[in-house]
Amino acid sequence: MNTPDAHKLVERVRWEESEAFNEIVRLFHPPLFRLARRLLRNPEDAREAVQEAFLAAHQGIGTFEEGASPRTWLLSIAFTKAVHRSKKETREHGRISGDLAAPKQPANR
Repeated sequence: MNTPDAHKLVERVRWEESEAFNEIVRLFHPPLFRLARRLLRNPEDAREAVQEAFLAAHQGIGTFEEGASPRTWLLSIAFTKAVHRSKKETREHGRISGDLAAPKQPANR
């Protein structure tokens, strides 16, 4: 989708047109999911990160700057959510997922 159309969708969301946000989700879900999947290397974690990103975008639509790119804005939110999810997994399970993971070294005996 070209930028002027995406900007129009954002404006419609600001006017609380629910179908406009549904269209944003349909248009931008694929690139957001690819980013989260690449970072997290787990489809379920990626789906949850993308869902969190869209929720944050909807709640923060008023912070979107008019001259900014909706795609870049959404990708930035998704990146942040994926990184937070990766850190959470590390804290809860002692594992690092995705591109942040380092190869395990064999124990010295």
